[in-house]
This record gives sequence, structure tokens and C-alpha cells, in this order.
Amino acid sequence: MDPHHDRAADEIVQDGLPEPVGLAGRAATATGQADLAGLIGAGGKILAVLAGVVVLVLALVAVIPDRTQAPAVPVGGAPPASSPTVPPSADDSLGLKLAGLTAAWNEVSSPPSITKGIPRTPETGRFDGFTFRFNESSLLAGAYDDRTEDLYALLVRSWLSDENAERLIIHLCHVVHPHNQGCLDSYRQVGLDGGTLEDFRDQTRQVEWVIDGVRWSLEIEENIQSIRALAPGAP
Repeated sequence: MDPHHDRAADEIVQDGLPEPVGLAGRAATATGQADLAGLIGAGGKILAVLAGVVVLVLALVAVIPDRTQAPAVPVGGAPPASSPTVPPSADDSLGLKLAGLTAAWNEVSSPPSITKGIPRTPETGRFDGFTFRFNESSLLAGAYDDRTEDLYALLVRSWLSDENAERLIIHLCHVVHPHNQGCLDSYRQVGLDGGTLEDFRDQTRQVEWVIDGVRWSLEIEENIQSIRALAPGAP
């Protein structure tokens, strides 16, 4: 065998193998592992700090109240809205204000009804007037205090032949003396002397009576009936 060939082969084999790791190599490896462990440890501390900050922020959010929420409603709900109070009618009036006249008149189911606004007529002095026509021959009129709108006088007028002639008194009695049958009885017994309107056709009649301080009067002239209700303080 060729000794030179064997040495060359050995050299080739030795050159192909990795060099043995010495003390310096082991030291470098250990140092790298230590640095890696240090980085891992530092990273863990950073993560722990960040986790603590997140927990603290969440806690603050839970404690601080939300100013955008609607305020809590006290037990029992919101207090009811107060409605404007209407002062009572004057003692010397008919006990009703002009604003309530339409509703009181229309509580009687039989015609005629007030179906639109009541025209007012300003007058000099304390009292103003109004007139509401149901048709060409029957109407409702009155006087009220222009400061308080208290009613002091009411009048219904119609021709005896008008279909409303015998029903106007029903409405007027209800407005002045609500649900008081005695008002209608006084009209029939005193005003008509127990008779009917037809008994006074082409005749003249004038009579008065009082109910609860209200002065009533009936006048029939030229086949026109006029019934008035006057409060103690009426003009």
C-alpha cells in the first residue's frame, strides 16, 4: 500500500470532521444560554408590569361613574306636572266662567247645542257682553266680568213658534242650577202659570222669581219669549 495515499486519506477524513469543541466553545455556549435566560426573565418582568397596568386601568374604569348615563329616577316615578289652577268664581256671580259655558250648555243632550266659538262684545265699564245665535230667531246672550270672566247675567230669547223655544230653558236651568228640577218647575208653574207657551200667543206677560239668590224673569211680548237669569252682582 502507498503510505503517502494513506496519509492523504487520513487528512481528508480529519478535514471533513468538525473540530472538537474545547473549553472556549463550551464557555461561549454557556454564555449564550445565560443571555437567553436573562432576556426571557426580563421579558417576563415586562409582561408582568404590563398586566398590572391593565388590571389597574380596568379597576379605575369600573370605579369611575359613567357621566353619559341618564340620571336615576327616584322611586315612585317623576312628579306629575302641575296643572294651572283656575280661581273660583265670585260669590255674587252665577258660579260659572265664560270659558266653561259651552261645555255646561252642551251637557244637555237635546238641541240646540253651541257648536262654535262664542262672539264677545267689549263694553265700557266692568262688564263685557257676548251673543251666540242658534238661528235667525233664537239666541243666547250674557254679561261677564272682563277681568275674571265670571258670568253675571244670561239671557235666552226666541220666537214662540221657534222649535227651540221650549228647550232653551232646559239648557239655561242646567247651566245656572245644574241638575235642579226645581228650576224647570218654577219656570212652568210661576213663569207660565202652569200653562204652555201657546197659552200666551199674542199676549203680554212679565213675571219674576228667585232661586238660590239668582233672580229669574220671563217676558213675553209680540210673540217673543225672553228668559233672564241675573246673579246678585249683575249689572
